[in-house]
Amino acid sequence: MIKKIIENKILNLSFVKNELQSKNDEIKKLMTEVDGLRYYNKIANQEKVEFQKNICELHQYRYQVILQKLKKKVKAGKKIRVCFFVIIDAAFAYEPLYEAMLKDKTFAPFIVVIPDTSRGKKHQSLIFSQTFSYFSKKHKNVFKGYDAETNQYHDFSSKSDIVCFANPYSGMTNSMFEVNYFLDKDILLVYIHYSFSVTRFSRETINNHGYDYFWKIFVPTKLHFDEFQKYQDLKGKNVVVSGYCKMDNLAIEKKVKRKRKLIILAPHHTIVDWESLQISNFIKYAEFYLQLPKIYPEIDFVFRPHPLLITQLKRAEIWGEAKTEQYFKTMQSYANVIYSKEAEYFYYFVNSDAIIHDCGSFIAEYLFTEKPACYVLKNKEAIKKWFLSIGQKCLDYHYRAYSEDDMKYFIDQVVIHDKDIMKEKRIKFVNSELKINYPIVAEQIIDYIKQEILK
Repeated sequence: MIKKIIENKILNLSFVKNELQSKNDEIKKLMTEVDGLRYYNKIANQEKVEFQKNICELHQYRYQVILQKLKKKVKAGKKIRVCFFVIIDAAFAYEPLYEAMLKDKTFAPFIVVIPDTSRGKKHQSLIFSQTFSYFSKKHKNVFKGYDAETNQYHDFSSKSDIVCFANPYSGMTNSMFEVNYFLDKDILLVYIHYSFSVTRFSRETINNHGYDYFWKIFVPTKLHFDEFQKYQDLKGKNVVVSGYCKMDNLAIEKKVKRKRKLIILAPHHTIVDWESLQISNFIKYAEFYLQLPKIYPEIDFVFRPHPLLITQLKRAEIWGEAKTEQYFKTMQSYANVIYSKEAEYFYYFVNSDAIIHDCGSFIAEYLFTEKPACYVLKNKEAIKKWFLSIGQKCLDYHYRAYSEDDMKYFIDQVVIHDKDIMKEKRIKFVNSELKINYPIVAEQIIDYIKQEILK
């Protein structure tokens, strides 16, 4: 009996062993197939990258043909028509270039205001009308790219030889104003970033091929060029280090005499929804910012939030409209607070004594003033996590705040008592690393474009 039981168990074990061996054989076969699929997928991805690169290079060759056509046009005494797209009044980095082209007999520039279609109809209508009103009052040759009454978009491609784009993203505006729409047209496509890129977020757009289709991209510094060399398919072949065009107009801003200190408070908008860019600390310090005008009645404050912050705050899941409007109403109620929401802010840059902020572009832009800046951070790790090497360099010349006490220390010691220990090395850094061709960047870009057309 016992012998029979043992024999049965041996048979069962043998069966199980055979089953396991069979399963192992199946697993090995599947693994071989998976490895094969991985290999072919790798090859397919490599071929896709190579195909994408070839397409981009073909477009660059095509631009040479377009340049020859434009050369003939200039030789015939005709002007080069340059279209400037703009979405929001405060983000028009091309303005010095546009103004310089108006004075140059080679060019016939004009501005087309286009809608932001990515944030709802209410936001689109408000920003579009606000932006068109601002530019049509300030400049001539300003047109609408969209008719709200008929819901029609206007095509300006047949009226353009060069198009300067508002941004490199896909999906922020109508496709008629995006790069892909112009790829089969005899037009040079140009881009200057609407802000001074300092965060790693900018790598996403470099990786998404959008930059590969431009004829030329004009960047502020060699470190920006290095980013393109490393992450762009074209490896920076269409990138030119020109300096930061937007800041040219800072040099012509007038300074007025003041008896009181003035500090800019500039919170960023990335409070939610930005996995690759989380630099705003506004929710944490909102109440503290309301207290600052009372703590320091002898100082004037300019409250200059990012234009999108109020839109974000009004969302029901964040603050909602009522709480947001009450907050802004309270902030504006102080006699020593100026609420700045106009397009131009260089006046406050020139006439301030310092800035406290957690914005992106202002990290570099405010340093052009050579004045002290305090940057608000969640923690020390945030610097390497969110910022490019140029951003990290700029932050080396900022006073850093990780708490309310750090911000008060900055105000007490640096602003009020003028104990600006970073002053000399900050000024040296700004003039050697940031102010490339400043304040004649627009002229340099014009000279470059003319040389490329006429050579």
